[in-house]
This record gives sequence, C-alpha cells and structure tokens, in this order.
Amino acid sequence: MRRGWLATVIGLVIAGALVVSMYARITRLLPGGGSENLSITVAYPTLFYMNLPGILLMWLTLVLTPFDANWSQLWNQLLVTTGNAIFYGFAAYVVVWLRAMWRRT
Repeated sequence: MRRGWLATVIGLVIAGALVVSMYARITRLLPGGGSENLSITVAYPTLFYMNLPGILLMWLTLVLTPFDANWSQLWNQLLVTTGNAIFYGFAAYVVVWLRAMWRRT
C-alpha cells in the first residue's frame, strides 16, 4: 500500500514540476545587446521531451473520443499533465516494487 501512495506522489510531483516549469519565464540575451523574455519551453525545447507520455494520452483522447483540441488549451494541458502523472507514477511504482523484490533476495 505504501508503494502505491509513494508512486502516486512521485508521479504528481514530476507532472507538477513540468507544468510549473512550462510557465516559468527567463530572460535571454540577444547578440545585438538586447534581451528577450520567454518561457523555458521555447528557449530550451529539448528539456521537455519528458512530456511525451502526456502528449500520447492527449492524442489517444483525440482519436478515441469526440474531443476537439480547439475547444480549450486548458483541457489540452490537463490531458498532458494527467498523462505525465499516470506514466511517471506507474514508472515509480515499478522501480519501488523492483527495489523491494531485490531487497528480499
């Protein structure tokens, strides 16, 4: 039972960290001497490849249901965050379970 709660918390923390970091803003210097203020996802897109499970859940929802992606950006973000939480929670559960099995032997 403790493994399930631990995995759920880990999945929610990772998904929450990804959402918070998507809305964080940074200032980047331009070669001409100026600066620009933009989100981390635009400045460093390779850091956010971890969103793939959430994006897959969003596409699965779009294919299997009459959900229209143009309805709301908030619903799209909610689907991606839910997919991330489910995937990373499951991955954390597998790691904790394997660790418990390894300690028994």
